[in-house]
Amino acid sequence: MSKNRKILLAGIPIVIGALITAAAMIYAQRGSADSPPESTRTEATIGDDAGNGCVNFGAQGTVNCHGVPEKKQLPYGTQEEPSGPGPWGFRVYDTVVDGTDVGLTVRRCPERTCGCVDPHCEKLGIARQDSPLFAVCQFDSGFNGNDTSSVWLKVKWPNNRGGDRTTQVSSEQDPYLGWVLKKYTTPAGHNGNIRTCA
Repeated sequence: MSKNRKILLAGIPIVIGALITAAAMIYAQRGSADSPPESTRTEATIGDDAGNGCVNFGAQGTVNCHGVPEKKQLPYGTQEEPSGPGPWGFRVYDTVVDGTDVGLTVRRCPERTCGCVDPHCEKLGIARQDSPLFAVCQFDSGFNGNDTSSVWLKVKWPNNRGGDRTTQVSSEQDPYLGWVLKKYTTPAGHNGNIRTCA
């Protein structure tokens, strides 16, 4: 075999390797057709030094755990009466204090004591500014949690762990229920006049 032919044969694997590497790089940059769109990916960051936590659900239901949210107007409510059997959509509103989103506490009950004895056992988590909430009914319990309103929404919630101070997001499919002050919500797609809890 001639010297030129040996060099040519030795160079073929190098050329093939370079082509495969280039194709892999292009594929990685463009993404795969099997990859889910960016908006369906889930990122979770739980906990900080203060014992607070955050769960961030992609671009469609983003809760920015670290940014300073803007105070928004009430773009979601309409004059339409709520339709269907519920749950009905609401958004967390007006929880930014001095540039910091303090969140809306989700409780086990709409009363002062929820029948538990551990510190903060009535808390099931926090919903942040502009987060979705799905309410099944509303109730005026007479307890205002040191605020000016005593009307509460009973909302679908992802956990029932007492003392939980992590930020979570409500969905229509959540298996548990919690309570939030209605004052810090705005209706989404209706006027907020949902049924009273029995």
